[in-house]
Amino acid sequence: MTGVLDLSDDIADAANPAENKIDPEGGSRQVSDALAEKAAQAANADMLAGLPESIRDHQSLKSVKGVEDLATQFVNQQSMIGNSLRIPSKDTDAETTEAFYKKLTDVPGVVRLPGEDADESVWGEFNAKVGVPATADEYKVQLPEGTTLEPEFLQQATTAAHSLQLSNKQFNIALQQEVAQRAANEEAHENFVNGSKQALKSIWSDDYETRVSGATQAYRLYKQDFPEYADQLDAVKDNPIFIKLLSDVAGAMQESGHAGMQAAGNYGMSVEDAKLKRSEIQNNRDHDYFKGDEEAVNYMLKLNQIIAGASA
Repeated sequence: MTGVLDLSDDIADAANPAENKIDPEGGSRQVSDALAEKAAQAANADMLAGLPESIRDHQSLKSVKGVEDLATQFVNQQSMIGNSLRIPSKDTDAETTEAFYKKLTDVPGVVRLPGEDADESVWGEFNAKVGVPATADEYKVQLPEGTTLEPEFLQQATTAAHSLQLSNKQFNIALQQEVAQRAANEEAHENFVNGSKQALKSIWSDDYETRVSGATQAYRLYKQDFPEYADQLDAVKDNPIFIKLLSDVAGAMQESGHAGMQAAGNYGMSVEDAKLKRSEIQNNRDHDYFKGDEEAVNYMLKLNQIIAGASA
């Protein structure tokens, strides 16, 4: 039975307070959006109705909100087209092509490559834009800190770089590569020289310095006698085989009384030194010789050979 006041709706609202709570501001916005969308759909329908059937269903027209919106989009697109450049093809006339390139001149960073028939002035402007100095003397050398290159080399390098039309940046990249390659070559040569020394020391032992001195003197004599082959001698002067050959030649020169070998020391230790060293070993029972060490035994054998050779 329903009373004078119908409370059924109030009772339902009380049972579901969260579902029935209304946000006045949010509700108004939702209503406004819905009405605007409905109006846009109606405007779009009216506009499409006036178009030919062949384009009426085109996908690009689905989002247009009426004639005004369509006109706005058209104006914007025409503005974009007016500011764009159409790339000429091989069939484009010369006037249109030239106009295209003229517009490009105003674009930062864009440079036109001269044609095959371009004169030197055109190429000069192009080279200046891409960073090629006007003359070889205008290159600015930028080397890694702590490195140098010979003035003669730099003179040749700048001349070659300009003939190749290198920019200043490209030129300095080439110089940095030269510096890096030289450093690698020096390191490789140093390793080779150290390896050569170790190889010769393993052969000559304590006689190493004297042997090298003899080889050096023979090397100098050969350079004096054959100056035209000095470069070839310099190319192999650190080779251990070549040094040993020179040392053997120096020994033969000493035996024959060659005047040029007077500055080189005599190979091998003296008999007196050999006897003294042998005595020191014999009086030291803790020496590696008495322990059977191979190197110490060979050294004692060498001493005995020197002493025996003097008495033979």
